[in-house]
Amino acid sequence: MANAPRILNMEFSNFGLAEVTNKVLSNLNGFIDSLTSCPQMKYTNCYYTGPALNSPHSPQSEAVVNAFIQKNEHCTKFIANQYHNLSSVEKLQFNIDHFFVLVESVEEVTTAAVDLTKNRYWTSESYSHFVLTEIIEDVSFLPSVLSYIWSRNIVNFILDKVSNFHKNPLRAAFHSYPGKIYKKNGKWTGSDYETYILLAEMLNASVQTLPCPDAKTTAEKLYSNEADIYIAKVFQVDEVENLTFTYSCGMDDRVVMLPKPSKIPAYQHVFYIFQPPTWIALSLTIILLQILYFIISYASKLNLDYASLSSSFVTPKYKKSIKTIVELKENGIKIYASRYLAENFIPKSFGLGNSYVFVNFLQTIQLLESINTSGAIVSSRILAEYYINMNKKWHGDAIYYIMKEALTPGNSAYLVQKASPFLKAINKRLQLIQEHALLRESSYSSVAPSVKSILNLSHFQVMFYILFLGYLAGFVVFLLERPKKEQLPKVTLQQVIDTSDAFPIKFPIDSVRCKSLAKKTAGETLEENINSAYPVLHEQALLLYSKFLIHKRKFGSILEKKLYQDMTLDMLVDRLLLKRAVSFVGRHDTFRLLTGEDDLTGRWELIGSSKEAQPLILKNCLSYDEIKLSALLSVSSYTQCINLGNRRNCGVVEPDTKIIEERGVIVGLIGTRLTKPGVMEYQEVVVTQEQNIPKNGYKNISEPTTKNLFLSFYGEANSTYYQFKNQFGTEKFTNIRLDAYFNNMVYERRLALSIDTFLIEANERAKLAGTMAYLHVVGIGLGVWSISTHQNKLFMDTCARRIEFLSKTLEYVSAICFSYIKEPSCGKYKTGDVVTSENHRNGGITILICDRNPHEKLTGPYEGHLSVVSYAWDGNALPGNEFWWGHLESSSDPAAASSTQVSELHNAHINPGVCAANLRVATVNGLLTLEEYQRRVPHDEDDEDLVETKRCLIS
Repeated sequence: MANAPRILNMEFSNFGLAEVTNKVLSNLNGFIDSLTSCPQMKYTNCYYTGPALNSPHSPQSEAVVNAFIQKNEHCTKFIANQYHNLSSVEKLQFNIDHFFVLVESVEEVTTAAVDLTKNRYWTSESYSHFVLTEIIEDVSFLPSVLSYIWSRNIVNFILDKVSNFHKNPLRAAFHSYPGKIYKKNGKWTGSDYETYILLAEMLNASVQTLPCPDAKTTAEKLYSNEADIYIAKVFQVDEVENLTFTYSCGMDDRVVMLPKPSKIPAYQHVFYIFQPPTWIALSLTIILLQILYFIISYASKLNLDYASLSSSFVTPKYKKSIKTIVELKENGIKIYASRYLAENFIPKSFGLGNSYVFVNFLQTIQLLESINTSGAIVSSRILAEYYINMNKKWHGDAIYYIMKEALTPGNSAYLVQKASPFLKAINKRLQLIQEHALLRESSYSSVAPSVKSILNLSHFQVMFYILFLGYLAGFVVFLLERPKKEQLPKVTLQQVIDTSDAFPIKFPIDSVRCKSLAKKTAGETLEENINSAYPVLHEQALLLYSKFLIHKRKFGSILEKKLYQDMTLDMLVDRLLLKRAVSFVGRHDTFRLLTGEDDLTGRWELIGSSKEAQPLILKNCLSYDEIKLSALLSVSSYTQCINLGNRRNCGVVEPDTKIIEERGVIVGLIGTRLTKPGVMEYQEVVVTQEQNIPKNGYKNISEPTTKNLFLSFYGEANSTYYQFKNQFGTEKFTNIRLDAYFNNMVYERRLALSIDTFLIEANERAKLAGTMAYLHVVGIGLGVWSISTHQNKLFMDTCARRIEFLSKTLEYVSAICFSYIKEPSCGKYKTGDVVTSENHRNGGITILICDRNPHEKLTGPYEGHLSVVSYAWDGNALPGNEFWWGHLESSSDPAAASSTQVSELHNAHINPGVCAANLRVATVNGLLTLEEYQRRVPHDEDDEDLVETKRCLIS
């Protein structure tokens, strides 16, 4: 190839660019002429070809195109270039998917890119192709060009700034509104302002606020590029124009679905615009053109979509006659809504009271399924859009449409310019904030080597793909494709055996290890057990994790700020699984580390501070604040059981397999550690004169402290002992010793996280197994960690409340056995009583209270059910804890490790499946993967119970 370009980077050595000759330019000009004279517009369901809009040969062309676009509201593709005159179609409303911009040299790319962003048809969705009409001799310009493009967020070359601002400001324009954004003590506050702060944190942006006196001034800030987003109320949106919405009201936005008018406008189809002879002539012309193109193989054939007669089958679009609440009121149409929603959320100023027909959620569904179009139906936006999309599949066209104005105008809207590259990033993060996930995306996890984010040469080939115009004329197309995460590979039995053998701490027994079990258990079964393991976390704890990261980045110690600066949520979960000690016991923090180092007294309180010292440093160990988070994280898996699992089983194999459940599910749960004052849950649960003083961070102010973070999570005020004193005589507190009080409310809310997680996980396991689950529950934090005998009753009462609360969800749980807990009842339920539930296949869940070994054979009505066992774990130890010292009889933790596979299968150092990439989130609607949780659509229930569900722990 003559004058072949000199390629500096080996990765791009397979890309060739040809010399521009007169013949090439001639063909290139022909291609440009074809674009100018025959614009191609590709729509969702059809194609249309017509001559140029200003062509003298077809005076009706503009009317044809206008009519066509009016019938097709969503134009998905339009090919244009700078030689094409777009001014003649300025009044038409559609987005251009692809821009082809011709440049003579690479120096013109940046200027052309900037100019392109000013084009009214360009959006952040557009793909932009820069056609280089001269040969490139050197590609050394690429780094500087791409750096410029990415830093300016130009066209489609936004590599990372929309997901990581690198501390550049996210400029927010707004005007004050009571309760949403307002000043208090000279500082901005309110729910919208807090959302903006979270948004900035998640985008790694700095905060820059632009307060304005009114909506017009605020919008001008956005138009003039002085602001990136504009925070407004939904009902104020009509005051501004040419702006694009982000998620306006999130998951709770209530909208009105209206039946479409039955009248269909004239000219339903483009087919009626021409007379039949015209269509026949056009069809023959198209066929001849196709044959001609095929014969001569024009370059345009590779880039332009052929037209067809499918335009005659365009689905008609109805006129949406009711768009505003005022029009809804004037129309007098019936409005089906729940009484709770109508009386509590919809403003009475709308004057819609006489139009309501009160229905519950099930009746709403029945109205939709029966296609009742006698009135309007109030629903969440998510459910409304889902139903309308499904309705299109069933009937070919939607029976309902959504009224433009939302019915709950008190919510907020975040507006950006139509061409803003931030739209998708802000949308996504606002949705996560409103779903209480607060996740920051991560392309990799530095502590989960089994999770691979694939970014290889094929992605760069997409970015720098060389297409040819005419004969050997080339141009570079800059595109960006987001890399996809590879699914976790299956873990093999041999892999676990090898990593177990390489584990630095010696196993005290081998009877529970895979290499021993493989002698009598099928390898397939053991591999199923291995790959069934995953960490599981309550959705409310996920919220706490996110707030913890945000807090520590801002207000942590120097060491903490450095550690958490670039840490994502999945990295935090992996850290909690991998950086814990091997063993950690007693009020003096006796420990053993993976390195083999141990000590009878550990100074864990110093970890993360300037006083930390080897080997207990934040880089290698969890701080006490992190251990408190780790205590909310469980691990679950199937397991083989080698004996009954009693406290003194010592790993001895039971020869009579008929008396044990040889296989079941086991879940590690962690209770409250209250034996050591001043750390862990003691800080929130216990109030003493010595601890709850201003010097220790207890004071009734809103300072951003870690104590405030945890106390507010549990719904408690940060107060001193004396500020609490007037509450000590209430049921909220129990006096446990002189000047020491136990906060029963906080304790129950902390327990609820672990209990809910176990119940939801057990139900999901049984559901997937197609059977019922028999749950074996042991006390957590009720042994050496407890400080008051009344904790037993609180534990059982909390379990009863959580079972009742989740009873509609737990349809696969047959019975729950509370074992070796010194209480005669579980709430109001005695042994043998049933927690009734209408949804339950057995009518309800049986409560059993007895002294039973974890792996005893299930008999009678429970024979064949799935055994799901809990065991008491530790937030700063590997599964087994004292097991790794050889103390096999000291607690239920080593007893579980001596009778099941948890020492290997729940150990993140041995089983790669125990990692954040495999995390499950326990929600009131069931168990979800992290990906499912991010995009989940909760049921739109309007009764008060499900409103309480969203608060979950405040029930």
